[in-house]
Amino acid sequence: MAWEWLPGAATVAGALLGASVGVAGMIINSRVLIAGQKLQREVFDAQLKADQFKALIAEKRKVYAKFLAQVEAVKSAVSRLRYLKMQVEELKGRGSSSDDERMRLHKEVVQVSEDLLSGMTELRKLEAEVLVIAGPDLGAAANLLATALSNSARRSESVAEARELYAVICLTMHRDVDVDSDRREGQFSLLRETVEKYHP
Repeated sequence: MAWEWLPGAATVAGALLGASVGVAGMIINSRVLIAGQKLQREVFDAQLKADQFKALIAEKRKVYAKFLAQVEAVKSAVSRLRYLKMQVEELKGRGSSSDDERMRLHKEVVQVSEDLLSGMTELRKLEAEVLVIAGPDLGAAANLLATALSNSARRSESVAEARELYAVICLTMHRDVDVDSDRREGQFSLLRETVEKYHP
């Protein structure tokens, strides 16, 4: 009689064991699925951050290029204005110059002065963009450079300041958009030193 119960008990035990294995399999599968979803989210977040970083670098490159191109335009106008002012002084020193020559120089000085004013207005707008996209260090340096360029049209001592600031700003901007560079705070140390030199 004991043998009669054995197949039924084995069937029940097998069914219970199969159910346990099935439940365990479902739990393991759900945990694997959750871990896979978590990994997918992490990969997606990392990719999103990388894409945002690339977009920021591309935007910085555009702003920096526009700013530096405008600096070159202003530098050219300043050089031209300084040259014209020297010519005016030479004319005054000679004493004998034609009215046509004086009028021509005067018109040219007025035109270059207007170009310089327009260029400085645009440079100040771009300076604000540099401040927004790059932060206070480059923003302050851009402001000092614009001021030095403006002053260099009247004072020769501002020319050296503008040159040094321009060189340091170019270097810092290059480092800032170089994706292979080490992105530590150290890249701004030379910039800060130069800014403090001219604006303690």
